[in-house]
Amino acid sequence: MKGVESVKLEEIIKEMSKEQLEKFKKERYEKFIKPLMEGNVQKIKEERQTLQENLIETKN
Repeated sequence: MKGVESVKLEEIIKEMSKEQLEKFKKERYEKFIKPLMEGNVQKIKEERQTLQENLIETKN
């Protein structure tokens, strides 16, 4: 894109105060990391349930 200047995240973080950085980290965690982790946990629970159901069927 012409006319759009990109700035590296590292450069932005260098200029943040300690409070701004902590807020930034918390926001990133809440928006990106936490949903991914929760999705992974849900997927594991679903797979565990499927395996248990398959084991019960196999025993019968």
